[in-house]
Amino acid sequence: MPQTEVGICAWDEDVAGQRADTDPRVIEARQGAAQAHQQLHDLTTHHAHARAALRRSVGEGSSGAEARAAASHSRAAHARRTLAELEALPVTEAAQLIHDRAARAAVERITEDANRARAAEPTRWHSLSPVYPPGHERGIGPSL
Repeated sequence: MPQTEVGICAWDEDVAGQRADTDPRVIEARQGAAQAHQQLHDLTTHHAHARAALRRSVGEGSSGAEARAAASHSRAAHARRTLAELEALPVTEAAQLIHDRAARAAVERITEDANRARAAEPTRWHSLSPVYPPGHERGIGPSL
């Protein structure tokens, strides 16, 4: 048994730790904590597998989410560039640029809608111009 106060404190802590390590309540609590940790790990793994299966069944794998995120980042970067461009212009020029881009976007939307309508009903939309074969097949041009 140590004789100094510091030595007695250290010895007391060591003895208390040894007694706690052999106490059945401490042993049982440690086993319970280990079981709870294992259950949490198993549950987390199960959750990750179930989530991946759900994404696959819905048709959205992680690559789909990543693609949407990349597209969002791209749109945000484009918006920041456009904003910087507009802020650099005088107000009247910026307003004209906005008006021109809106008109161009409207024309593009109308064109895309018309193309989709034509693709949906190819027999309804036909060319108004007759299609003729090349000239030599119609008897025009030099014969070989």
